[in-house]
Amino acid sequence: MSKPRPPPESCVDRKWLNLGTPPPTSSFTVMSYNVLCQKLVKRTMFPYASKASLKWKTRRPLLLAELSYLKPDIMCLQEVYTKNWDDTYDHWFKREGYGAQMFQSVYKSHGVSVSWNKERFEVVDQLCVRMDGTEQVCGEKLETDNVALIVVLRFTEEDKDAGLVVSNTHLYWKPSACFERLQQQVLLQRAVRKMQDKYPKYACISCGDYNTTPDDAGYALLTMPRPVTLNEWQLDNLLPQTQADEEDSDESDSAKPLSYSEMAAAGTCAETD
Repeated sequence: MSKPRPPPESCVDRKWLNLGTPPPTSSFTVMSYNVLCQKLVKRTMFPYASKASLKWKTRRPLLLAELSYLKPDIMCLQEVYTKNWDDTYDHWFKREGYGAQMFQSVYKSHGVSVSWNKERFEVVDQLCVRMDGTEQVCGEKLETDNVALIVVLRFTEEDKDAGLVVSNTHLYWKPSACFERLQQQVLLQRAVRKMQDKYPKYACISCGDYNTTPDDAGYALLTMPRPVTLNEWQLDNLLPQTQADEEDSDESDSAKPLSYSEMAAAGTCAETD
C-alpha cells in the first residue's frame, strides 16, 4: 500500500476555511485558482519575491505539485497563459484523467479554463461568453477583452439525470472599474441563466476571479436578494473607467491613449526563462 502523498509547502502554509458542516453522502470538490499568467509577471509587481521564484521553470513544478495534491473533481483556472496551456496544463489534464476546455479573448495572452474528472463527469454542453461589443448593458457596450466559459457537466455514476452548470470568468482588473465589472456580471448572469433554462434540473456553480470586494456593487448583485438596493457609496462608484488595459499591453508613456478598437495587447516584459 503506497504512502499518502505529502502536501506541497504551499498547501501546508495555506489557512483553510472550515465551514463546520459535514459533507453530504455524495459530494464533489471544486477549485477556483488564478494561476498568474507568466506573461504578466513583472518584478515591480512582486518586489518581495526573488527573481528566480518568478521564473516559469520555478513556478511550473510548484503549481503542478499543488494541483496534483489537491486533485479536485472540477477545476476552474484564471490567467492561463496560452503558451503554458499548450506546453503544460493541457498535457497535465490529459495525463491525470481530466477533460478540459480553455477560452480566451483574441486580444489577450491568457484566458480561463474549466476541467473535470472524467470518472465523475461528462460534458454535455458549453458556452463561450465574449463580454465585449456583444450586447448593451446600461446603455453601453463593453470594451475590456474579458471573457467567461460555461461548461455543463453530467454525473456519470450517481444520478445520471443530475448535473452542474459551471461558469468561470476573470473580470476587469482596474480597482475603480466597479461599473464595468457590474456590466460584466450582468452579461455573465444572462448567459448562465440561458444555460439554466436549458438544463433546469442542474445546479449552478459560479467560479472566477471577480476582482471585487464586499462593498462593491457587483458583490451586492451576486449575494443580495432581488431587487438589489445599492448604497450611496456603491452608486457613486458606478462611473465608466474603461481605458487601455495596462495589465496586458506595452503601451509607452509617450503613446496617445488607445481607442476602444485599438485595445489589442502587444505583449509585456516578463520573466519567462
